[in-house]
Amino acid sequence: MEKCRNATRWSSILHYHSGIGLMVPAVVHYGQEKPVIEQRQIVLKTAYEKCPERFVKKFPTPPEVPAAVWINPPEKSLKGG
Repeated sequence: MEKCRNATRWSSILHYHSGIGLMVPAVVHYGQEKPVIEQRQIVLKTAYEKCPERFVKKFPTPPEVPAAVWINPPEKSLKGG
């Protein structure tokens, strides 16, 4: 039981998921991603100013957080019969 709690805690609170913009699920669930994104942008801007040659393709930006994420997406309803 303790291992299950630890795994859930790790996945929900400590692990940064690529599918949700490298956020932890708890941050996204509670709608707290905006200040995290703002802080990341400050860090990326500072890194760019110190070493622009490191970013050869474009100015760095944090990954976007998708509007919705599903493990098992709901089935699309059939329209028109």
